Amino acid sequence: MSTSVEWYSNAGATVNKTLPFTPESNFYRAVSQCVNFAGNEPSYLRSVMAIIPVDDKRRLVVMS
Repeated sequence: MSTSVEWYSNAGATVNKTLPFTPESNFYRAVSQCVNFAGNEPSYLRSVMAIIPVDDKRRLVVMS
């Protein structure tokens, strides 16, 4: 199963920006990487999706 990490704006649109790190293929490790990068805990976490707020305009979405 592959894991993807994408930037989203709080308006719901995908932000075309590359990630400053290479995400792990393991879902929970990718979530941990995003938490370390953003400095915030996930606002939504389920076994197949996590949403981590980065700032007031952007968030990282991890999906498996």
